[in-house]
Amino acid sequence: MTLTEYLKQHPNETLAGLATRLGLHRGHLHKIATGERGWNSETALAIQNGTDGLVTPNDLARTRRLFLAREKREQRTRRERA
Repeated sequence: MTLTEYLKQHPNETLAGLATRLGLHRGHLHKIATGERGWNSETALAIQNGTDGLVTPNDLARTRRLFLAREKREQRTRRERA
């Protein structure tokens, strides 16, 4: 489950609230959730523990890979249009 899916399925949990519980900055957690930013093992474990194991490091990695692939496609499209 992605971090975004987790937050949708837990309407009482906000990104800001989760970030506070995990000791992370809200902006940093948002970028991890969108795949814009990577993470270290300590952060990945904190997210896994903070979501009761519903969001795993593998889920974070999948989100990151999808983001990077989308960025690569967009760069290619921009180059082709230039």
